[in-house]
Amino acid sequence: GLSLFRSPKLPRKLTPDEVAEIEPAVTRDNLAGAPLYYDCSTDDARLTLETALDANPAVLDFARERSRGFDEIEYERADVLAPTFSPRGADLVTFNLCLHHFEEAEIVHLLSACRRAGAEMLLVNDLQRHWLPWLLFYLVCVVCLVPSVARRDGLLSVRKGFRRGELERLAGRAGWQAVESRWRWAFRYQLT
Repeated sequence: GLSLFRSPKLPRKLTPDEVAEIEPAVTRDNLAGAPLYYDCSTDDARLTLETALDANPAVLDFARERSRGFDEIEYERADVLAPTFSPRGADLVTFNLCLHHFEEAEIVHLLSACRRAGAEMLLVNDLQRHWLPWLLFYLVCVVCLVPSVARRDGLLSVRKGFRRGELERLAGRAGWQAVESRWRWAFRYQLT
């Protein structure tokens, strides 16, 4: 995922009208609102995103719309699991909260393809698999009346997250040397 933020903001609950304005495709029937939180915040202009990849054209259209004004970004439809996938000469490859959606063999394939394409640096931010973040997310869902689809997806994502050392092991199998992971707040692991 891609997050573009200018300043840190506190989490809050959105009203049904705010949800409909942000996500017009959401059905408003029985919608009580939604939690809004900011994943990261940065003011570092030295990092430039050049290419955003996704297999779903609707996701690419959404990214284009949300990143209007960042003309340096190219949007490319790509199946990252295809045997022929090869990112074009990226120096740094980032995976933000997405690897937990893949099976282990798919993660190794994807990380290997990036390494073979000449990427020099890898940055992964993904969920920690543990009972405490699962329970906390469940409680937030109950208190904030999160819709059942989002609740199931979030709880499944935490279940599919990673335990300490798993990301390092997968990166090593993919040919990445000297990687290390660190635990970060909000129950994440960061692999560099």
